[in-house]
Amino acid sequence: MKVTPDEVKDATIHLNITWWPIRKCSMCYQPIGYSFENNVAFFNAACGCTNYPSIPEPHTWEALAETFNRQKEEIGQKMWEEFLACGKQVVPRAPI
Repeated sequence: MKVTPDEVKDATIHLNITWWPIRKCSMCYQPIGYSFENNVAFFNAACGCTNYPSIPEPHTWEALAETFNRQKEEIGQKMWEEFLACGKQVVPRAPI
């Protein structure tokens, strides 16, 4: 399974994905992952325990797509499904 940068970006927009937790910090167990805001992807290690800055760093859509594509097929597919599951489905409200 290979995804394109546009597929990743489109999924965040259409599914309203704002956060994708990828793992927990090995020191404090706080979630580390990607946040999405205004069509920009950020790597977010908010805990600050690691070598990553605690301020979210912008990431390119190309780099994010490569996160999926560099995995073995079955792992990449599972990651993609977990990513898509982070979407917030908007349920239309029935008129009152």
